[in-house]
Amino acid sequence: MELERHIESLLLHNDCVMVPGMGGFISHYESARYEESENTFLPPYRSLGFNPQLHLNDSVLVQSYMEVHHLSYDAALERVHQEVEEVMTGLRTTGRYELPRLGVFTINEEGSIMFEPKESGLLTPSLYGLDLYEFRPLTQEVAMDAEPYIRIKVRTLKRVAASAAAVFVGLLMVAGTFLGNHNSTKSEAGLVSITKILPTPEEMSQEDDLTIPFTTLAKALGEVKVESKEVLPVSNVYSLVLACKIPQQNAELFARSIRAKGYEVEVVGDTNDSMVLYGHYPTDQEAYAALTSMRGESAFANAWILHR
Repeated sequence: MELERHIESLLLHNDCVMVPGMGGFISHYESARYEESENTFLPPYRSLGFNPQLHLNDSVLVQSYMEVHHLSYDAALERVHQEVEEVMTGLRTTGRYELPRLGVFTINEEGSIMFEPKESGLLTPSLYGLDLYEFRPLTQEVAMDAEPYIRIKVRTLKRVAASAAAVFVGLLMVAGTFLGNHNSTKSEAGLVSITKILPTPEEMSQEDDLTIPFTTLAKALGEVKVESKEVLPVSNVYSLVLACKIPQQNAELFARSIRAKGYEVEVVGDTNDSMVLYGHYPTDQEAYAALTSMRGESAFANAWILHR
């Protein structure tokens, strides 16, 4: 179902996605935690909840349909309503409806909609690959003058060694191509330093954990030079879209009529695909408040919010 794919995609960059006529999906970040009974550290993840009481249409979902399918606002809204009705009809008929990527809807004895998210949590690229870690308590005293070390599980190393080696080699090839021989030599030197502390094939074949002294690790990492680059600022404002996907000439005429009513608007885009925008709001909450207060104006009747 397209509705499910759009919601999952929007939740990658939004904490809340409103579904007109249905409710709102809300993501929640769960921090890493330690399970003392199992001596295990569990990684962070994002859980998903659903609130059927959220009825505000913030147009984010409709905008996603507009961009993907090149639809007008009204046509995109109608498609959303059709798919929502399909979900609600299935839920009323069988008492259960599953969105495999998100979770399962059911109806309880009181007739209220319940939502059970899938156990694996919400897809989050920044948390991908994080695994649980077993931390065994010390069973004997460690001599204070002994050199500290880190312990690496061989089974974990086996899983990532091949892919890690491929990534290192790929990065070196790219560095050599785009940065020249001088920088490539630096990268190769750094890789050689790291490989000094990696286990040999004979050590990889054993089943016991490996130990690496901190001084050895620090020395190897100290030889790797990483150059930082300036990060350019990114625009992070919200505006109200009064018209979109229209020729620039029509957009200018429409903007002129809006300005005559006392509203300062701007036209962005090119000759054949322009938008008429109003306002610059630092947060989505302020944009929602402005949109709600202006719904009574004819020019803002079909307005929606754009994150720029």
